[in-house]
Amino acid sequence: MKYRPELTQDLLKQFVHYDPESGILRRTHALDRGHNRYEKDFIPKSTNPAGYLQLGLFKYPYLVHRLAFLYMVGRMPREIDHIDGVRTNNKWSNLREVDTATNHLNMGIPINNKSGVRGVYWYPRYQKWEVTITKNGEHFYLGRYESFEEAIEVRLKAEQEYGFHENHGKRESWRE
Repeated sequence: MKYRPELTQDLLKQFVHYDPESGILRRTHALDRGHNRYEKDFIPKSTNPAGYLQLGLFKYPYLVHRLAFLYMVGRMPREIDHIDGVRTNNKWSNLREVDTATNHLNMGIPINNKSGVRGVYWYPRYQKWEVTITKNGEHFYLGRYESFEEAIEVRLKAEQEYGFHENHGKRESWRE
């Protein structure tokens, strides 16, 4: 049976150091096979399939941004939003606890988007630009427009009205 203690802020601080300015979480200690603590300096550089930095503690992988939150606040977060959209940027000023719906208000452009603007699509049947927006799982149709510029304007106005984050759709997806 693997040894996996309940991860608390106090226990975490015995094994890692987090620098909120740089966002670097450094493992300072580890456990040997006899569960004795020893010094081990290590900065995680590996990412999980979703592109987040991860660190192994007690033989289990933990997401670095979640550990940073536990280190700073003293509890695990519900969900974390990387404000700038860079999943490896774990500076404290770049992390905020949110719910899933709020996290979806700060997303990059999908990799299959051809227009370069989230929610703006070319509709070949009518030879017009179609504009849509989704919030809290509800899909809203905003119309079809002859001009690409007009379609973008409608979409940006809707993002403001629905409370989307200012970075929403302003960057490429994390997946290349």
